[in-house]
Amino acid sequence: MAMNVIGKRVGSFTDKKTGEVITFGKIFVVYPADESMKGTEGDIAEAISLKPEMVAQIPVGSDIELYYNKYGRVNDFDIVSPAK
Repeated sequence: MAMNVIGKRVGSFTDKKTGEVITFGKIFVVYPADESMKGTEGDIAEAISLKPEMVAQIPVGSDIELYYNKYGRVNDFDIVSPAK
């Protein structure tokens, strides 16, 4: 299912226990509710965690398709239509 990227964020923080700097990435997307999603209608908005390197490759405004690995993490994506 294609989803529209409406925003993205890359940031970092220092782990208080280890002192390690943790870098993270998120994209913010919207997509139409599926018929199988009982009790929902209209569009769904969601924040999805990705590696910062992947976030850098995804333009805001584009439609993308995400692919997940067996652990439920995004491991690849396709740009279905570029940003307008």
